[in-house]
Amino acid sequence: GQLGSLWYITKVGNQADTEPMNFIRSSNCLQQVSYGLICLTPLFPQSYFLPIAGLGNMMGTIAFTGFGAINGKCIQNLERGNIGEIFAKISAVNTLGSSIGMLLGIGILSAVPDHSVRLSLIPILGISRYYTFNWAIKGVLVL
Repeated sequence: GQLGSLWYITKVGNQADTEPMNFIRSSNCLQQVSYGLICLTPLFPQSYFLPIAGLGNMMGTIAFTGFGAINGKCIQNLERGNIGEIFAKISAVNTLGSSIGMLLGIGILSAVPDHSVRLSLIPILGISRYYTFNWAIKGVLVL
């Protein structure tokens, strides 16, 4: 995954500055596909577990690298001599969002014990996350 993210950033990293909305949409979409692939891994025969899980993990690492580049772009657009404060606030919001997401995931796991039924929720959650993330970042990237 780390080698894949290095290749990805060397090929498309300049898009974070020239086309930030397209860059973040690509990273966001790649992350959702990665999550979906990881969630589908148990449905494949055991011999496919490692290649599919590895591919999903690599895609997630590439997407995460893209998000890091966009965080830098957001900080650049918001910065007024307070880079540390902005980074700290972005980190706090990311941690809060991750914690809420983990709690929701545990709640779904408790409420819906059947893996097949939970899999049907993945597309809904992925589309919702893709839409809300792009909506949230739009105002920051056009400053």
